[in-house]
Amino acid sequence: PTRRSSDLDVQRIEAEKRKSQSQFLPKVDVEARYGKLANDEKVFIESNNYSIALKMNIPLFAGFQDYHLVKSASAKIAASELSMDQKKIALTAELDSSLAEIKALNSRLDLEEKNLERSEQYYKLTLDEYRRGIKNSPDMVGASERLLEARIRNLEYRRDLMLARAKISELTGE
Repeated sequence: PTRRSSDLDVQRIEAEKRKSQSQFLPKVDVEARYGKLANDEKVFIESNNYSIALKMNIPLFAGFQDYHLVKSASAKIAASELSMDQKKIALTAELDSSLAEIKALNSRLDLEEKNLERSEQYYKLTLDEYRRGIKNSPDMVGASERLLEARIRNLEYRRDLMLARAKISELTGE
């Protein structure tokens, strides 16, 4: 789950806690009636009557049910907040790891760029000497393989760098 859904979970649980805490409070109801009303003594048939009643309910003891509901909601809030903190720590650690990986890949890519330049120079020199008859075909094959391996490594580091950058973009939500 994302940070937003975690925040929504905490807010939902806090609302449940407030609802549970409201069970401790007295309740006041107003009741109004109009029409042919019966009372304890007789029914008034001839005319319409009305009554207004104010009812108050004060909860004295519900077997600690309300108390335990509040405690349960408090524990759920604490667990959700702890889970969010753990997710933040894990995300920070993963982000730090990705940044360190990018730094290492950048320095390695710089070295590989220099290695690629040297391999290209070696290949060109070997090709020139091969054309003049100084070098033979195994030397040419070795120079070609060296250049090909340097290009492949360079591309692999570029790929890894792009993947690490994409991972950071995903982690930061960009």
